[in-house]
Amino acid sequence: MRTTLSLDDDLFDLTKRLSEQRKMSLSESVNFLIRRGLRSSAKLTERNGFAVFDVPRAERFGPEDVERAMNEEDAEYGSYFRKP
Repeated sequence: MRTTLSLDDDLFDLTKRLSEQRKMSLSESVNFLIRRGLRSSAKLTERNGFAVFDVPRAERFGPEDVERAMNEEDAEYGSYFRKP
């Protein structure tokens, strides 16, 4: 479906950068980010006028863990966004 969106400059820049890094179109990047955001399980509340969420306690992680998570995400969703 074609539609027109107005994005804030900072969001456009971030989405454009994601598109370039993952070699996908801007539309594919927007779809990916919306889907990922909708899957979020964080419950938002409001405190003093700000949206906040609680972060569950978790084990500490380092750069290797971040790289592994990114590779897992690429493996799971990469086929949707990489061009042949």
